Amino acid sequence: MPEITINTVPMTSELNTKKTVKEAIDQLHNFQHFKKRTVVSITLDGQMINIYDEDPLLVTPIDEFSSVDFTVKTNIELALDALDSSFLYIDAVLESIELLTQLYQENKYTEANSKFTEVIDIMSLFVQLISQIHTIFRDNLTSEYKKDDKVEELELHLLAILKAIVPAQEKKDIIMLCDLLEYELVDNLNQWKTSAIPILKKESTNS
Repeated sequence: MPEITINTVPMTSELNTKKTVKEAIDQLHNFQHFKKRTVVSITLDGQMINIYDEDPLLVTPIDEFSSVDFTVKTNIELALDALDSSFLYIDAVLESIELLTQLYQENKYTEANSKFTEVIDIMSLFVQLISQIHTIFRDNLTSEYKKDDKVEELELHLLAILKAIVPAQEKKDIIMLCDLLEYELVDNLNQWKTSAIPILKKESTNS
């Protein structure tokens, strides 16, 4: 019988050790007290494996191991991880905007258009990420969740900027486009870093 732990703590719920590792993960998620938790990684006999890979160990029965540790996070913890990663999205966009505006000013339109698509793609991911975080907070915080006024203001402003940027690029209005990128979008994203994201992280403590 393997030693089965969750976040290194011995597990109290009964787990069918005849099941494969992958089936055991599904069983954990079906336990009532796991409804708002997610297995994010697993360590088998001291070896951590990625549960999202097609690792052959995932289809091995649990009872073939001496120790099995499931690393589990709450939905709020996952949201906080996502907020931390959002800084990477913002920094990537800020770096791309600097290069993009330089390319437009040098009339290197082919390279600029390619970089423009990259910026829009990253911003789309960022918007989706923030939307998912709002959903997680609404579904998992114990107190009623309401968007902070500052966060909502920046969110609406960001969407308005993105809505204006695409037509400016399509019309080849480089002056307007660079103005929206260099000043409007950069300022908005910096405010996300210094204000909105810290506010969201603070709100997570209401769980």
